[in-house]
Amino acid sequence: MQPTSHVAWYNRYLPGASQPEEDADFSFRKEHAMLNPAQFPAMSITTGGHTKDNLHQALDQAGIQCNAHADALFDDPRFTISPEPHAATVLFITVAELRLPKGANLPAIFAQAENSGLTLCPLELAVDLRLQWRDQGQSTNHDLHRHEAPQGAVTVASPVADPDPGQPKGYYLRNVGGQLWLRGYICDDEYIWQPADQFAFLSRK
Repeated sequence: MQPTSHVAWYNRYLPGASQPEEDADFSFRKEHAMLNPAQFPAMSITTGGHTKDNLHQALDQAGIQCNAHADALFDDPRFTISPEPHAATVLFITVAELRLPKGANLPAIFAQAENSGLTLCPLELAVDLRLQWRDQGQSTNHDLHRHEAPQGAVTVASPVADPDPGQPKGYYLRNVGGQLWLRGYICDDEYIWQPADQFAFLSRK
């Protein structure tokens, strides 16, 4: 299932109309306005109701590869299990679409998302999303580079409890040559994510 297509977020003025000069208060209100979920790619999934062992087994059976950071996150205190399955709507949004056109660090991205009406994802949901999203588009560049989000990756936005830059912050999903990956990532607060980098958030109910 591919996320539904979206219409980009634009500020439009009528042809020939003068553009009002933005004062600081107007600019702040626009930057923190709620996003319309209907404007972004979305995917409905079912999450919860499985043990960690169930999830590990499902990843193995599906042939989904994990890196060491991904495996370590299963033992992270943030990785809690929902006892009952429930529906969730995942939105796919770039940093630029969060109205951060120059990019931003992770705390700024998460704060902007929450101010815009989005919710961070439990780690459990990232695993369920990987298991249910089998037709993710393939990355056109298979290389991994330090200090750079991989091309074609979708980073699942999850709360960060440990500021230690050596500790995995969460998961990202990638399709490399037809091989699906669930990978953990590390970064510090100095790292600036690029405007085109894509994140997955939950739509706030």
